[in-house]
Amino acid sequence: MLEPGQSETAAPPVGSGVADRDSLAWRIARLRRYDLNLLLSLHALLHTRNVTQAGAWLGVTQPAMSSDLRRLRHMFRDELLVRCGREYQLTALASSLVEPLTNAVADIERTLTWRPGFAPTTDARSFSIAMSDHVMALLLPPLAARLPLEAPNVTIHTRGLSGLSTDPVAATERGEVDLSVGAFQAFADACSEVLYTDRWLCAVSADHPEVGEHMSLELFCRLPHLEWRLRTPVIQSHAEVLYGSRGIQRRVPLTTESFALLPALLRGSRLVALVHERPARQVSGLKLLEPPVPIPDVEESMYWSTRVDRDAGHIWLRELMRGIARDL
Repeated sequence: MLEPGQSETAAPPVGSGVADRDSLAWRIARLRRYDLNLLLSLHALLHTRNVTQAGAWLGVTQPAMSSDLRRLRHMFRDELLVRCGREYQLTALASSLVEPLTNAVADIERTLTWRPGFAPTTDARSFSIAMSDHVMALLLPPLAARLPLEAPNVTIHTRGLSGLSTDPVAATERGEVDLSVGAFQAFADACSEVLYTDRWLCAVSADHPEVGEHMSLELFCRLPHLEWRLRTPVIQSHAEVLYGSRGIQRRVPLTTESFALLPALLRGSRLVALVHERPARQVSGLKLLEPPVPIPDVEESMYWSTRVDRDAGHIWLRELMRGIARDL
């Protein structure tokens, strides 16, 4: 393995004839001089920016990870992580390595798990899916019912969006998750497919004393509102953004970061909220009405990387999600 101070120039393989530095043999021989396990340590360090946490990722001690960091600094001739107060920050070089290294680790993992075929009734495999919380509430019950029967040795790890290190679609490209499901902005080179559409409705408690069978704009603006809203960064639903752009003023005494909780929070209150029809109809004790200003339907899609487009296991996973969506 290449150690600090050694030359990066590797000799050509024995019997290779003319030393062609562009040949595959030369490049492989050169790579063999590096400890490629250090790249896994670097991957953990770049994402955690913490020696102790990076060690926990890989199941090694803090001294062992500190040793790996020293070797990585020699290998790259760069500090990689520099202390700023009580925290570490990435150097310019380290920041530039995050994306290519993440993609490389994801490609290695896919290579190691690649199989020419997939038999869901017998094969053991695990997948990860990131979902918006309201999509999770809608799709997980039928997924939980079908999975043990159709694929008893398969494990699907579901993740909320807040646990991702990046945008859900980018997370599929980086290999952080295998599939993302929600109403996200697709990249030009990402694979995507609409799973189902949903309508926007106004929802109030069924016993709301001021609301009959019609929601006028005047009443909508007068009632107190419950809104879904993220604070860091500040993000509102497409419906709220649309109404805001129309100059529709509302009083908002309560917000929540869980879109799935919106319908249940309305029961017994005097609040009104803009909700998706499918999850709202799963909650009893609500009155659902057409919104005073029409809102375009929302498309909930699944997104995946081109790297796994032809993988037999991933093809099965996407078909499973299609089947669940068709039965909604």
